[in-house]
This record gives sequence, structure tokens and C-alpha cells, in this order.
Amino acid sequence: MPVSERKRAANQANAAKSTGPRTPRGKSQSSRNALKHGNFAKALLLDGESQPRFLELLRSYHEEFQPATPSQCDLVDNLALASWCQRRYQTVQAADLSHEMRTQAEAHPTPTGEPPSHATLSVLAFRELGDKHRHMDYIGRQEARYNRQFVRLHNQLLKITERSHGAPENKGSSPK
Repeated sequence: MPVSERKRAANQANAAKSTGPRTPRGKSQSSRNALKHGNFAKALLLDGESQPRFLELLRSYHEEFQPATPSQCDLVDNLALASWCQRRYQTVQAADLSHEMRTQAEAHPTPTGEPPSHATLSVLAFRELGDKHRHMDYIGRQEARYNRQFVRLHNQLLKITERSHGAPENKGSSPK
């Protein structure tokens, strides 16, 4: 059912007056909209990745940092995404190595018919992937990229938290 021109004009006039949430509670609730609907996760996850696990990770970072502004929410969302992508590349690396180790086991049977030792298969797999396929280089670069991103975002969020709540008390001995 189409919306009348009068209704559309009224909606636009009301939307123009909106300034968004003003209270800390309203800002906090608004910042969690992406968590409630899962749209953020749907756009970023690969087939086979667990949306509930990603949303739990995202929720835990939101709970830890309690972002109060949209830009702080973006920082927290990107922190969760960097963490998730690090895990993704760690999983890809493990799967890649496991696959190549199975390939090497078939290609290098021992005289007894048993596969070579795990250590030998690991060396053969690393050598094959490193020399010919460059998978390990690419995976390592991506993992390092997301690690740097995570550390940078985490440090930014810690600084914001310290400014908002004051520096945490040092209950232990002073650093040396």
C-alpha cells in the first residue's frame, strides 16, 4: 500500500527534527541496534561461520568497553571484526597445513607403509606450501594485519575508557 504524499511529507518533517538519543542510556541502547538485528554480522561472515558465536564476541566487547557514541561503537565493532578475522586466518592456516600434511603422507610412504612422523609431515607441508604456493606468506600477512588492527583499536578504546572513567587505580606494585 503506497504512502500518501501528505504522510510522506509529515514523516520527512519529523525525521528532520530528530537529533537521535540524548541521554547516556538512550545512546547506549541505540549503540546496540546492530547487535539486536545481526545485520552487522550477516554482512561480514563467510558461509559456514557461526553468526551466534560472532554476535557473542561482539556483545562481549560491547559489554567490556560500553561505547557511548556512534564512533565508539564503530571502534568496538571493528575490534570484534579484527579479532574474528585473526581467528579466521588461524583456522585457514590450520586447515591448509592439515590438507598438505595429508597430501605429503600419501606422497611419502615409509618402507613399513606407515605415514612419516608428524614432525616430518609438518616440515614437508611447510616446505611445499612455502616454496610453491605462497599460501603461508599470504595467510601470515593477513593474520599480522588483523593483529595490528586489533592492537591499535584496543589501545584507542583503552584511552577512551581511561578518559571517561579516570585512570584505573594501581593496586599492585609499581611497574619497574
